[in-house]
Amino acid sequence: MSAWSCVVSSPTWTSHFAPRLPEGLDRLAFTITHKGLRLRVETDGKQATYLLTDHERNPADELEIIHHGELLTLKIGEPVTLQVPAYPTLPHPSQHLGREPFEYDKFR
Repeated sequence: MSAWSCVVSSPTWTSHFAPRLPEGLDRLAFTITHKGLRLRVETDGKQATYLLTDHERNPADELEIIHHGELLTLKIGEPVTLQVPAYPTLPHPSQHLGREPFEYDKFR
């Protein structure tokens, strides 16, 4: 799992963000340009803040993004902070029959 999962679609589609920080990282921040607007994203793994920062654009410009499945409309200069849902607990994957890891100690 990467430190930040983000899918940015074509210029006419909505950007999807699903922040998750692995153990050992306590913060991640970056800025992207999407649809001609600068979007600043910051997360501490518990919450994420989105901020449009573009002083050369019309202040009425908006950008729609999706945060963990929730549609948001962002406006220039108005930060939005949302909770990051806990990572779901998944069962430990099993190997296919005959594909278990080889144990070298058996042959020493």
